[in-house]
Amino acid sequence: MNKLIAFTALMFFVGSLLAGFVEGNVLFKSDVLITVTGHNSGVVVTDKSWFNVIANDYQISSLDTLFTVPTGDYQGYYYITEFDKSYDLEDVIDDLEKENKSKRCC
Repeated sequence: MNKLIAFTALMFFVGSLLAGFVEGNVLFKSDVLITVTGHNSGVVVTDKSWFNVIANDYQISSLDTLFTVPTGDYQGYYYITEFDKSYDLEDVIDDLEKENKSKRCC
């Protein structure tokens, strides 16, 4: 239980640092591995079509893997991405969460 609380606190801390102090960046979790395959006009291109749509919509210029949790309650791939600062952070997060949940297999 202590590990769960510590991990959750760490995630909130890192998320608040990124969201609060680094405009145009978002930390997110994906259930599937996303691999960067290149860039097109400054926008990141990956092997996941659902992510590419979001990248084009929000002019996402980078996608970096922070860490991977292979098993357990927090299993998944954790990323940080940089997007055009003119877009609202909440809109980016909402689209990432919505698409990630609906396209887990692709």
